[in-house]
Amino acid sequence: MALSVENEDRALRSGNGSSGVRSPGNETAEEPTLGDAHPRACPVLAAEEQGAGLLRGRGQAQRKALQDSGPACRIRRLPMTTANAPPPGKTRLFAASIWLAVIGALVFLRYRGHIGLFRSFHEWLVESGVPAWARNSDTDVLLVVFGVGLWAWMRRGSGGRSAGLLGDLGIGGGVARGCIVGLVIGLPMLLLGAVTGGAIAFEWPMVRIVATGPFTEEWFFRGMLVLAFVRLAGVSFWPTAIVSGVLFGAVHVQWTGDGLAQGWPHGLLTTAGGIWYAWLAREWGRNLWVVIVAHALMNMASPWYGPGNATWHAIGQGATIALGTIMTIRPAWLGMSWARRAQGP
Repeated sequence: MALSVENEDRALRSGNGSSGVRSPGNETAEEPTLGDAHPRACPVLAAEEQGAGLLRGRGQAQRKALQDSGPACRIRRLPMTTANAPPPGKTRLFAASIWLAVIGALVFLRYRGHIGLFRSFHEWLVESGVPAWARNSDTDVLLVVFGVGLWAWMRRGSGGRSAGLLGDLGIGGGVARGCIVGLVIGLPMLLLGAVTGGAIAFEWPMVRIVATGPFTEEWFFRGMLVLAFVRLAGVSFWPTAIVSGVLFGAVHVQWTGDGLAQGWPHGLLTTAGGIWYAWLAREWGRNLWVVIVAHALMNMASPWYGPGNATWHAIGQGATIALGTIMTIRPAWLGMSWARRAQGP
């Protein structure tokens, strides 16, 4: 039985923020988070739709009437009812199919150079006069294409929980907030590298390391494989962040015997970094811009240190990680509480 707008209105006017109308078996799995107001101070601006399992709007006129009768609020989370939630077995199967598709895409990216059709395509690009920087951007382009396709697939099985491509990935809003937070987090490593290191040339490889690489990696590994996956597939955050981090670390080492033997420490550090980035993005209100900017600044700083400056590099990296962690746990210490605005589940 759907919640009645009239019942909600009467309950609010009588001083009780809940109508008391509840469908048997349709208890919500979690309470909605309603902006900065207490849940009981804000009416439920929605009705339960059969089979959807979400609280959805019932029209601008009814929404405005309810808001006029009590304190306005913004619904941050759209809860799924236990009755309409997909069974755990179906959720696990859906999640497993997503991970298999992701692994297949990453294997293709790693070994695409061994495919004759792909080599022929690149030879044609060379003969056509396409510059090297454009030809070497295929990894970034493919990650974006794979990500959009993956999002479309997850959205089909999400039961209507999608907030659109940009909203699901955490880049649809909070751009200024996210960039400011990411800049503050990345400053220690960047400043220390500028003081202790030498000059660097901003040619295309450097531009990719600083700009396009961080954007596409965060788009895919944190935005798509964590933020969007958790929202659309209903999976738990930490297992998802860990698996995504492991895949992120795996693509940063060579898939050969010697490459794994020599590169596994770097792979472990990159895995931990990927999990840390996912945590930052979630804690700062599902804002992917935080980690895009922080990732870019850390990448920019690394070449400044050089191979003979490993100690200062480790100090700068540790300072940035420490500052980012402390800022995220205690944002009020640096006056950053204003940036912790939620943007949905």
